[in-house]
Amino acid sequence: MIRLDNVTIAHRGMPVIREASLTVSPGEAVLLIGPTGSGKTSLIRALYGDLKPLQGSIKVNDRDIGTIAPGKLPRIRRGMGLIFQDDRLLEDRNVYENMRFALSIRLKSSKEINRIALQTLAEIGLSHVRSKYPDQLSGGEAQRVGVARALSSDPAIILADEPTGDLDPETSRDIFSFLAARRKTSNLFVIATHDYDRAFEAFPDARTLRLEGNSLVEEDSTEKE
Repeated sequence: MIRLDNVTIAHRGMPVIREASLTVSPGEAVLLIGPTGSGKTSLIRALYGDLKPLQGSIKVNDRDIGTIAPGKLPRIRRGMGLIFQDDRLLEDRNVYENMRFALSIRLKSSKEINRIALQTLAEIGLSHVRSKYPDQLSGGEAQRVGVARALSSDPAIILADEPTGDLDPETSRDIFSFLAARRKTSNLFVIATHDYDRAFEAFPDARTLRLEGNSLVEEDSTEKE
């Protein structure tokens, strides 16, 4: 569960979100929308402890992530799948090795790591690029690998910051469909996106939260950006 209580977040010293409160429970999906600069990325960063709130508390599974010592954050993040606009793949490792590296942080069995890595690549339709290095991939392929890597360990919390970026419509739809296919009653999604139509197509029961004017407001999910 994620719980925000009267949270104010700043970017470069300027508040972008003021006095926001929110609860997201397992099984829920939240689509976070709003104009560029409204604070979507800042909120996502705050949820995984990369940005401390100016006031209020952010609790992830009852742990106040804003007060956790930096050295303890990696353990909290192991239960999260973090997806960014850029793929953040390790350039000196091929696709398969990138997948294995992410899984090895959470799993000990080499056999299980290999199985999950290959299975996840197959599920997202990228088995054929497993031996390629990041600089040999198209932008869409690299982003799909990044998404597959983030979700390979079946995390309880998935935080995605513009996961489709400037990708073409077909690739964007594939990524959102893959995300939706990994959804369970035991996990939750918070997805910051400009691609609301395709996100809502994949997550038709998602809650829609708009960031604008320093406020976080829940709105009717039929209203589009």
